[in-house]
Amino acid sequence: MKRPTTFQEQADKLLSRGLIADRDELLQRLNAVSYYRLSDYLYPFRQPRSDQYFEGTNLKVIALITPTSQWSVRVEDLFAEYADIPVQDIGLPYDWKAHPVWT
Repeated sequence: MKRPTTFQEQADKLLSRGLIADRDELLQRLNAVSYYRLSDYLYPFRQPRSDQYFEGTNLKVIALITPTSQWSVRVEDLFAEYADIPVQDIGLPYDWKAHPVWT
C-alpha cells in the first residue's frame, strides 16, 4: 500500500512542477484545502501533456480562488480592466477561457 505524503512532500511536488510560492504560505494552503483540491485549481495552468505548470504560475493567483467566491468572474473582470496584459506571460494558456473551470 502507498504511504500518504506529508504536506512538505506535497509542497515539494508542486514547487518542482514550477509553481511559484512562498513555501510556508503553500503549506498553510495545503493544510486548509488539501493537495487534491489545490491541484484541481491548478489544472488549467498545466502545460499540455505535462505535469509542469506554465511559467509564472503563482500561488497568489490561485489563492484568490475559494469554493464560495465568484473567482472566475473576478478574474475575467480584472483581465477586462487590464486588457493590455498578455495572459500567457502570467501563466495562463492562450485558450484559457475555453477551459471548463471558467464556465
